[in-house]
Amino acid sequence: MEGDLEPDEDDLEEISAEAIEQIQGMAASLQEEIMKAQADMQAAMMRGDMAEYMRLAQELQQKMMQQALGGQQ
Repeated sequence: MEGDLEPDEDDLEEISAEAIEQIQGMAASLQEEIMKAQADMQAAMMRGDMAEYMRLAQELQQKMMQQALGGQQ
């Protein structure tokens, strides 16, 4: 049927591959942020700076919640 709005299978595969790639990129970025935050938190703990440790922990928790809610800011 001419003018069919249904995407063909190749289009769906391309869209799916792009979506998967985007999700993997976001996951890698989040993982990097988590690793950096954990290292910063550990450094603060080693210095005995609990205020900084708590600030970093709260910041990490907020970033993770934003990610869980779809990147809303």
